[in-house]
Amino acid sequence: MGARPVKDGLSAVSFPANIAGVPVEVWETTIPVLVHRRALVPDSGGPGRLRGGLGQVVEFSMPEFERWLANLLTDRVRFPARGALGGLPGAGGRVSTLDDQPLPAKGRVHMGRADGIRLVTPGGGGWGPPWERDPELVAEDVREGFVSREAALEVYGVALDAAGNVLWPETISRRTRYANMGKEVANDG
Repeated sequence: MGARPVKDGLSAVSFPANIAGVPVEVWETTIPVLVHRRALVPDSGGPGRLRGGLGQVVEFSMPEFERWLANLLTDRVRFPARGALGGLPGAGGRVSTLDDQPLPAKGRVHMGRADGIRLVTPGGGGWGPPWERDPELVAEDVREGFVSREAALEVYGVALDAAGNVLWPETISRRTRYANMGKEVANDG
């Protein structure tokens, strides 16, 4: 889910049914599926003053069946969710086999007992320029594993020390440059 005017977007809301928080155990007890992995995808939420929700990776197979059919109906693969008011787009989704062979975003795919699917859901778009996000929130995002240290520095303009604390002089300098670059781009358009 994309960022909202007053809150970050919600993470992992698009699978299995556009709702959040369906436990893996529910899937495995109601359908014959084996979930190998389910996790949030760092840096997938669109950067912004308010960050887009993160996508998730879900890896699963159906080892009880000799052959099975996957009916794929995924979106935001070619066109990621856009950001708003200077926010950046979220990461696009993708579908592949567990050994990284690409699968079509839409269509039927025949699978065998040893086959599995890796579904990476898209992230939501950000709201507002990333360099306007509170540096302490960026530091928290890094601690939580939502944003990488590299993205904190290069995209949000937040420098962190080894303990994850904001390095204020470098952060202020970097963010001033980012804000000025944004003004130059706006004046050229």
